Amino acid sequence: MGITLTEIFAQPELWRKVFARIEALAPDLRRFFSQLPGDLDVILTGAGASAFIGEAVAPLLQVKTG
Repeated sequence: MGITLTEIFAQPELWRKVFARIEALAPDLRRFFSQLPGDLDVILTGAGASAFIGEAVAPLLQVKTG
C-alpha cells in the first residue's frame, strides 16, 4: 500500500484523536478565544487536510466572532 493510501486510511483514527484532544482542551481554548480582540482578523491557510479543516472551522469562527 502506498503512503497516500496509508494516510487516507489513517484519517478516521486521526480525527478521533484530534476531537478527543480538542474536547480535553476545551476550557483552555474557550479562555484563549474569549481574550481575543473583537476586531481581530484570522487567516486560515493550508493544503489538503489542513485546508479542509480551515474550511470546516471558518463558519464557526465567523459565527463566534462576528
